[in-house]
Amino acid sequence: MTIGFDGFSAVYDNKHSRNYSRLLLDALSQHCEDNTYFVYSPSLIDNAYLTPIMSRGNVHVKIQRNGITTFMWRSVYGVLKSIKRHHVQLYHGLCGQLPLSISSKKTPTVVTFENTTFARSHNIKLTKKKFMARKACSLASVIITLTEQSKQDLVEAFHVEPERIAVIPPCYSSHFHDNLNATLTAKAQSKYHLPERYIFMEGDVDKNTHAIEIIQALAQCDDKDLHLVLAGHSNHKYMRKIQDAAAQAGIAHRLVHLPPVRTAYLPGIMASATMCILAQTSGTFPYPVIYAQTIGIPVIASQSQKCITGEGALLIDPNNIDDIKAAINTIVNDNDQRQLIVTEAHKHAQAYTPQSVAMAHNAIYERLLSQL
Repeated sequence: MTIGFDGFSAVYDNKHSRNYSRLLLDALSQHCEDNTYFVYSPSLIDNAYLTPIMSRGNVHVKIQRNGITTFMWRSVYGVLKSIKRHHVQLYHGLCGQLPLSISSKKTPTVVTFENTTFARSHNIKLTKKKFMARKACSLASVIITLTEQSKQDLVEAFHVEPERIAVIPPCYSSHFHDNLNATLTAKAQSKYHLPERYIFMEGDVDKNTHAIEIIQALAQCDDKDLHLVLAGHSNHKYMRKIQDAAAQAGIAHRLVHLPPVRTAYLPGIMASATMCILAQTSGTFPYPVIYAQTIGIPVIASQSQKCITGEGALLIDPNNIDDIKAAINTIVNDNDQRQLIVTEAHKHAQAYTPQSVAMAHNAIYERLLSQL
């Protein structure tokens, strides 16, 4: 099969290793290597994460060299012209968009929505994004979301027929496990001055993470040496509230806030944690949960994330301090329950392997082409 991809995010996001588009391209090019993949972008920038993928013989990154602007590159004069020239059999929009003039009767199309919180928003600034998403849903042969919640968002906001939506989770990066060893763990502990025992929470620190509730629960937990390590960007005003909450609870010395950590050190930081916590109820896909589950670190997650964690996590109401406290105490004090969570998490995480995710996408591509 010859498949074309919207490569905008894969090319332009050179800051994060956990880019959905790039991880999918990486998985497909390795595990469905008989296909040919054309990745379209308005231009090419330095991207160390993309370079290994581009070096494979079945991946071809194509940029628009005919003066097409970034805004217009998905038009009939940009991507659509390239699709025809490269004899692409199927086109996959990885950024929730499709070229407006594409015809699914001539070229089967797939569109993926990585995040659908915008569909539920009433912010007028998102009007254009909603229009493009609605149009993509009407054009696509198949729509893919990462979670059941995102599927429901599209059904309710854009009245999409549920049977047209496939739920396929993102895959994790194999490099996360390849780089994990005792030496890296020791380096991470030394570089970031990590405490001996800690709860790890990675990602943007905002109200949606319920960090204040976690701190209030931690102050009441049995383990008085257990710390909370937050890693990620934070609004200065909200971070001050978190610090004040820790001071009022008498555990300011047990709160550690790290800046966004370097990708190379993240496996070591996570592997040293006593547990990981995800108390957010919405937002971007929680990749830290996947990584924690695959390396055997117990996970605490909000009840709304069960479709992501499966049975491999202790589920909590993030607004209930007693609920959070009980979950933390269970992992600290109950070895049997802790091991059960880790075992179930390992089973569940198999759905996120690069091979599993690649084969799930490939099955959709083959089905669509067989219907022509």
